[in-house]
Amino acid sequence: MSGKFTPGTPGNPRGRPEGSRNRVTVELDQSAETTAPYVLKALAAGATIEGFSTASLS
Repeated sequence: MSGKFTPGTPGNPRGRPEGSRNRVTVELDQSAETTAPYVLKALAAGATIEGFSTASLS
């Protein structure tokens, strides 16, 4: 019976490598690294976002 899976054997026995990350997660992390300084600077300056004032950091 070639071409059929044997019962109890997964389709990809090696599976996903341990510690590997989803492509979207990696891209979001990279985006956060580049935009975080600007967001923190805006928060520290007391920027208003959608009508809500940020809290004072001092």
